Amino acid sequence: MNKNTRSALIITLASAAVFSVCLAGGESVFAQQSSAASPAAVQKKPAKVKIFEVRDREAFLAKYGADKVKQLRSEEPAGVMLRLTVDAPVTDLRVLALTLKNIDKNGKIEFNEEEKILVSEVKPEDIILIDMTMIGDIPNNGISYTDADGTVKRFSVNMSGKDGSLFLLKY
Repeated sequence: MNKNTRSALIITLASAAVFSVCLAGGESVFAQQSSAASPAAVQKKPAKVKIFEVRDREAFLAKYGADKVKQLRSEEPAGVMLRLTVDAPVTDLRVLALTLKNIDKNGKIEFNEEEKILVSEVKPEDIILIDMTMIGDIPNNGISYTDADGTVKRFSVNMSGKDGSLFLLKY
């Protein structure tokens, strides 16, 4: 083996050794950075809250078990019953009485809120039944809750003019 070939072989082997050390070190640093950054970087997904109208309280309670249903009632007579579901835990669920405060030129609505009912935590397995009275065309009921990331979400409870179905609208 001549001197040039031997030098080239030594340089190649040395480069391979340095590369493998760097690669191993890079993987180790990457793994440490990933695990150290993952708790802060991983954000919990926002909860999805849905409502469904319940037309027959007795049938609903018989289906789910009266002892398992959290019935949220205010003093007013119930005109509408709705089931509330969440796909992730939420805290500070509030059932609100809303009164119109302002509608700006872009159509954004502001409400005055009066808390009617507070539930400290709602989990996906909870069965929630809420009694509400719907009055007129402007929403007079709402809900708010705190999401997993600490954000308070507010929704008015609305009735469709087409089919009378209930839906939530963020405000």
